[in-house]
Amino acid sequence: MSVIDDHPHRHLLQKVEKPARYAGPEYGAHRPDPSADVSLVLAFPDVYEVGCSNLGLTILYRLIQQLGWVRVERVFAPWPDYGDALVRSSLPLGTRESGASLAGFDVLGFSLQHELTYTTVLWMLDLARLPLLSADRDARHPLVIAGGPCATNPEPLSAFVDAFTPGDGEQILVQVLELVKDARRHGASRQDLLAALARTGHVFVPSLYGRLSTRTGRCVPVAPPSGHPPWPVRLAPPAGLLGAAPLPVVPSVETVFDRFQVEIARGCAGGCRFCHAGVIYRPVRERSPGSVVREAVRGALLTGYDEVSLASLSTADYPALLQVTGALGPVLDQRRIALSVASLRAYGLPAAALEAIRRVRATGMTLAPEAGTDRLRTVINKSVTPGDLLDALARMRDLGWQKAKLYFMFGLPTETDADLEGIAGLVAEAVRTFGSRGRRRLSVSVSGFVPKPFTPFEREAFAGVDELRARAHRIRELFKDCPVQLSFHDHRQRLVEALLARGGAEMGDALLCAYRGGCRFDGWSEMFRQAAWDAALAGAGVDVPAQCAEIEDGAPLPWDGIETHVSPAHLASERELARASKASSRCDAPWGERCESCGAPCDPSNAALFHGDDTRAGLGEALEAIVLHLESAREAFDLDSGAKERLFMLLGFDRTGKAAWLGHRDTLRIIGQSLRRAAVPLRYSQGYTPRPGMVFCAAMPVGVAGLGELLRVEVTAPLRSERALLDRLEQTTPEGIDFSFARMLDPREARALARGPRSMGLAFLLGPGTDPREVERVVKELHMAGAMPVVRSDRGRNVTLDLLGMIDGVEVRRVADVTWLAGRVPEMHALAVTLITRPLDGRWPRPSELRAVLAGYGVEVEWMVRTLHAEVGA
Repeated sequence: MSVIDDHPHRHLLQKVEKPARYAGPEYGAHRPDPSADVSLVLAFPDVYEVGCSNLGLTILYRLIQQLGWVRVERVFAPWPDYGDALVRSSLPLGTRESGASLAGFDVLGFSLQHELTYTTVLWMLDLARLPLLSADRDARHPLVIAGGPCATNPEPLSAFVDAFTPGDGEQILVQVLELVKDARRHGASRQDLLAALARTGHVFVPSLYGRLSTRTGRCVPVAPPSGHPPWPVRLAPPAGLLGAAPLPVVPSVETVFDRFQVEIARGCAGGCRFCHAGVIYRPVRERSPGSVVREAVRGALLTGYDEVSLASLSTADYPALLQVTGALGPVLDQRRIALSVASLRAYGLPAAALEAIRRVRATGMTLAPEAGTDRLRTVINKSVTPGDLLDALARMRDLGWQKAKLYFMFGLPTETDADLEGIAGLVAEAVRTFGSRGRRRLSVSVSGFVPKPFTPFEREAFAGVDELRARAHRIRELFKDCPVQLSFHDHRQRLVEALLARGGAEMGDALLCAYRGGCRFDGWSEMFRQAAWDAALAGAGVDVPAQCAEIEDGAPLPWDGIETHVSPAHLASERELARASKASSRCDAPWGERCESCGAPCDPSNAALFHGDDTRAGLGEALEAIVLHLESAREAFDLDSGAKERLFMLLGFDRTGKAAWLGHRDTLRIIGQSLRRAAVPLRYSQGYTPRPGMVFCAAMPVGVAGLGELLRVEVTAPLRSERALLDRLEQTTPEGIDFSFARMLDPREARALARGPRSMGLAFLLGPGTDPREVERVVKELHMAGAMPVVRSDRGRNVTLDLLGMIDGVEVRRVADVTWLAGRVPEMHALAVTLITRPLDGRWPRPSELRAVLAGYGVEVEWMVRTLHAEVGA
């Protein structure tokens, strides 16, 4: 295998932050079939670390793979350093799997999770060299569709997206792809395909309907062609959750939620009047407890994650939570796998569930009171009392939690100063209950309320930046003597979010102006450009105060063309109850007897299925999976040895190709996951965050291939068969990391390895056409140089180092004459500058520094490779 990655843009990756985002190895990634009937790119308009954490994207990706007749790949928004490099080099944005240009696919499907990703959608279209406007695309271009929660108001993006698929994507996306396949088979035109999509009744095609302007309050109608459904388009039928949880691709870098997620429920029974997700994901659907237990254990074993998360909008409402956590807690604890809940509404978790969650790791949890007083919580229908909050915090404190976070909103309808004071008063009680001394910390996050479509508050006013700023100032004064970390979301970002959430087609003009003014990644505070947005809104003629104002009852709404499973009458009724400061019943269907008849297609016949306690059966299958997993390690390790002394094992490996783009921490993380997948009996540290005992002989630099790397691993059982272990690791390790040997270490060797190597060999591979005489001249000058100074930042101060004092020799050699490179480098790289380096005062020369020195002499390096010159330090 070649040490060099064949990524088409590797010359760009060498100069960007986190190149592993774009080219690093992924465990479980599939090789796309170019001969498939239809090709699809799932596009996520945010960085790789965020997109890979999105459970919806994982579900769709695995679902489409299973069809067999679709080539499916993914693309994520590149960070500006890489995106701008693509533009400067006139190169198109490519997919994560193959690097293929997006323009060559049949369908490009965007996931719209948040309004502040819209300018990034335009940027990705631009980077793909696709026309931004739907009207400018033809049969040569992919069909651009968009789904996700924000697709319920398609108007701001209606000029750029060909079709929208609001609602659960599992069924409607498959239907879209089937129609695309039929259109290709019969040679149908693009317009015929769009018409066929519209006839499903679940796909909104903007070009077939009129546009609603919120400036004039009038819709300009276009008579739909014969056979097209009139308004409205209805959300796709709710998907069931009874199938196996999809195994994700294990990412190459640490992600925002770096854990295996099991969706235990979809939808929420709470009925909060501000919550968009609580409406569009009705009816509530739950996975049976047995399948949750089985899939949680299976997923952790097969992915190698050290944490399993139970994912839902409201984990505490899951009726089988105690059975699931009670079954999972001891099982995962034995495998040193943490259990967590992915929810902002983790109230009401009983003590037994909290105990199960803290078995391995108890770092923090977020609780969302939302408002500061009982009155305002009744207005927003948040059925949580101060007692619920304080009881939860007391249980967390007693069980050893070190961190807790409280989430509030302000700018809510009917809010008064007393409600702001209530936030401070409630937090003060929380501090007294949870404590704020030593390592225990309580933080508070406050965010401005944004009215969202299809909620009872969809017509309410947005407070505006000035009003939010004034209220935030008041809250800061109230917290002046409170020992908590207080943070606010950017009020200017909330304004743009509100305008896009409730805007009509004219917001498309503002989006285009903002994008052309440099806006992208608007959800990232360091990337948000207020001046560009101000200019864009003014240029598009958006009346910001009017857009933020309350919308009159009966006035048209931009999203009137979409219909959710919840009736408009129910939303209006909930708004009236809010105005009267009255709460409504929780949505407990299909399990409860109280129902507000919201219109969602609940099926009470499912109650027996969801309430049936199949936990024991699921646990039995999970335990069988663990036994099989351990049996796979028994051939390699003597698991019955009963060894009590500390045992150390040495692993040798190469890190080449895609894996060379990994940083040191990500290499350690990926190898740790590989060892867990291989059931290697790792020994873990003690404390709140147990870690496997793993130490590299030398740190791993980014963009440098490594040959003969060494890793010390602490294990609980001695190695029985090197061959059996290497065979197992070959199956569980992603491409580019290849283990070459394994042996046990005696204590002296283990200590010596931790001190690092005596020296390293570095090879700088030169591109084809490099003049060897010119390179030899440069090397002679380096030999004659009295010093090679470089400035390096060290603990906040600049330090000048002499690289020459860390180099024992520099030569220009043919690659074929370098023993450790021969046969592993493409023939085009016939020449290399090789160095022997050693540490000086505990510091090693960085390959990037040496490469910069060579570049200063006009020698361009295309790839870097290192080898450890000695196995163990003296």
